[in-house]
Amino acid sequence: PQGIPSKPTADERIKNAQLLKSKIRKIQNQSTRNFISKDDLKRAQHDIKKKRTPELYGYKVEVFWDDDNEWYAGQILKLNLSGDSKIWYETDDTSEDISAEDLLGLVENHHLAYAMNGDQIAAAPLGIYYPVEGDPRYFDGRTASTS
Repeated sequence: PQGIPSKPTADERIKNAQLLKSKIRKIQNQSTRNFISKDDLKRAQHDIKKKRTPELYGYKVEVFWDDDNEWYAGQILKLNLSGDSKIWYETDDTSEDISAEDLLGLVENHHLAYAMNGDQIAAAPLGIYYPVEGDPRYFDGRTASTS
């Protein structure tokens, strides 16, 4: 009879279950994370223009990639809202260039968050901190100082 929906196929049921599981996981992940906002990015970009290293460079982050449905620990090494940024991934000790469009997409979709250590934002590991050229702070692999 017309108007009665057909019963979903096995493939459709599996796909719907996977989508639901993904949505539930996304909601659970979002409820426990301190997300990086567009305002955070704008403040960081302003710091870079003023030859100051933005705070985002000093903290660990977590990046969610839809393709894998996984969160990855890392750190922002370079931030550029009009070009490529660079993220270092802790799990495999590699870095990746990421376009401004993709970075903004991560932020808008709540896929970029500060990594937390208890109730504190986790500090970045020593040796993975690159100040902006012209910033009076430096890191030589052994000591960090402010002048």
